[in-house]
Amino acid sequence: VSATIKALNKAYGVKETRSFLRLRLLSLQLMIGAGLAMILAFNLLIMGSWIEDQMHRLLPMGHLLPNIMGTLKWPAGFMCAAAMAGMLYRSAPNCRPRIFEVLPGAALFTILWYFLSEAFGAYVGNFSYYNMMTGLLQGFIVLLLWIYLTALFLLIGGELNAELANGKYADSSTGS
Repeated sequence: VSATIKALNKAYGVKETRSFLRLRLLSLQLMIGAGLAMILAFNLLIMGSWIEDQMHRLLPMGHLLPNIMGTLKWPAGFMCAAAMAGMLYRSAPNCRPRIFEVLPGAALFTILWYFLSEAFGAYVGNFSYYNMMTGLLQGFIVLLLWIYLTALFLLIGGELNAELANGKYADSSTGS
């Protein structure tokens, strides 16, 4: 998260003026908040049908519950991922972009992240069971790739927001 803060500061063209302790506390807050939001969004979007099946099996609500879950999982998952990205794009750089200024990057991140997560889910569901050792190793490598690409998509969304801001927050002393 600290590297993301530095990258977003560079994208916006602002210098870091917050103290070391404040930056570390902000990094910790963003890591916990983003982590929880991404876990929730990933589980809603990718494992939503499994969650529906388990809830239908455990709760005696008949056919009503799967319809409710099927209807709500997509908007809730996308809103959760977009809110996480928007929170990060608004809090991380050393400037305060307005909420509407971070929405394009948050939307782009959410769409890219959804397709990446679908591909990850398809891999885990279909291709990762060759044998115990190589399947585990391949799954771990694909998980690391998924984390790397998630961070890349997060930075691409932040760059989009910074480009749309078009130097609005840039320091005059940096020549930007």
